[in-house]
Amino acid sequence: MENNKKRVLIACSGGPDSMALLDMCSDRYECVAAHVNYHKRDTADRDERIVREYCKKRGIPFRKKDYRDTGKGNFQDNARVFRYEFFAELVREMDLDCVMVAHHRDDLLETYLLQKKRGGDVTCYGLSPAVTIKGVKVKRPLLRYTKEDLLEYCLCRGIRYGIDESNLGDDYARNRIRHGKLERMTEKEKKELLKEIRDLNRQKKSDLEKAKRFLAGRKKIGLDEYLAYEDTDLLFRLLTGLDMSGRETRELNRQIKEGKDFEILLKDRYLVKEYGYLEVYPKEDDYEFSYERPGCHRERHFALKKKGASREGAFL
Repeated sequence: MENNKKRVLIACSGGPDSMALLDMCSDRYECVAAHVNYHKRDTADRDERIVREYCKKRGIPFRKKDYRDTGKGNFQDNARVFRYEFFAELVREMDLDCVMVAHHRDDLLETYLLQKKRGGDVTCYGLSPAVTIKGVKVKRPLLRYTKEDLLEYCLCRGIRYGIDESNLGDDYARNRIRHGKLERMTEKEKKELLKEIRDLNRQKKSDLEKAKRFLAGRKKIGLDEYLAYEDTDLLFRLLTGLDMSGRETRELNRQIKEGKDFEILLKDRYLVKEYGYLEVYPKEDDYEFSYERPGCHRERHFALKKKGASREGAFL
């Protein structure tokens, strides 16, 4: 009999959230559990054993990778890049449909409060139910559950889990938001905050659709038309197709507003301002042409014509 279950990767730290997710998905999907051991605390190996033993008992494939902190850069950022590269590698290697992570309602609220504190523009307020990271679809199916819901689920189902002691302190900004603000809010205040997030995302979606209609797929736009638009930061991101920080976007828009023309390489594409236009086109590999005899010829970047202000040629 053919198995029509989706094949999904469950990101599982061994904490109550991810263990609840793994258990919820184990009957519904064909699961693979992925665990990253960061070796940052004494209980890290315990959490790995919890996930490994659960998977062995349920016949779930288990994959793990070790990460060692080099002390260079931000540990949280480096660890996040490391684990999503690991997840993407497994999805491609095992031909899985997606990654599922155990972010819940409290994580969504924490993220929004952190976004408000830091300021700047974001692509989504709070957390989106589905995103693409490292070219792989990542889903968050637990956003309607609270932390208490997931703890109760583990208790009722007799699911063993570990507690990450680093979440109990205030060493990280997210922890300070959680302990200093979120945990002091009433359920009514949390629901009001959720409504605020939904309203903001609804407005953001409307603004995005309006900007898309304005551009209509163009990669070249008149400078005056561009600068007259009410949200040039949003327009810039759509025009370039790049996910850039608010600070980078604002700096490039400042250069666009100045009088000087330019050509800037942004990752794999050029941003060009010249002759009253703003244009984006992809970077191409260097190329060369050889001719056995002189004649007229046109390519994308040059043309050989019969007439012109000057004629130059080189024959090898």
